[in-house]
Amino acid sequence: MYPIIATPIPQKKHCLLVEDSPVFSLLISKAVAYLGEQWQVKTVATGTAALAAIDQFDVELNLLLVDLGLPDMHGSEVIRIAHDNFPELPIMVISSISSEDSLFRAIRAGASGYVVKDDSALSISQAIARILAGDFPVSPMLAQYLFRLAGSAAPTNTETLPNLTTRETEMLQLLAQGLSYHEVAKKMDIALSTVQFHIRNLYRKLHVNSQAQALAKARESGLM
Repeated sequence: MYPIIATPIPQKKHCLLVEDSPVFSLLISKAVAYLGEQWQVKTVATGTAALAAIDQFDVELNLLLVDLGLPDMHGSEVIRIAHDNFPELPIMVISSISSEDSLFRAIRAGASGYVVKDDSALSISQAIARILAGDFPVSPMLAQYLFRLAGSAAPTNTETLPNLTTRETEMLQLLAQGLSYHEVAKKMDIALSTVQFHIRNLYRKLHVNSQAQALAKARESGLM
């Protein structure tokens, strides 16, 4: 008689989607479904409902997806409050708004990724997987904003900030182009673990908690 091997039940993962369009709610929910059947999506249509849901969540929240053009408030305010209360929570913007100002406003609030709704469900799913892996995914057009603005920023208050090594600066420039950690490692011909080591050092030097915040602070301070 063959032994019975129990199949482990995947641990449930919980995603809160803040989106007021039923069409895009379906698209993004489909993108999350690509990640696996363990993912459960709760959808709310306003910032007020989102903040209430975050405050009352009776299970661990694993992912927050936010549209910026909400009917009652700017989505970055939802991001800011969520990030202040749960600094480790992965937060990604999925919005039709693709201006430079909105990008940096979301980053400063605590977003760790930003994709536009023009992307396919599969592309959005891949971006979500990257943010869950610790990367900072952005749509290509937004990555161009980061790269251009990073290159043109004027130094301000640099005497109060730490000096970055040549390798750390190069790494920030590559991340500003939207490259993943794996792509940075390949581009710089170093191990993935080495990239992760330098990223941890950058966070410590810049006093930030995410890749998005590191890029924003380095850009604003003229370190890139």
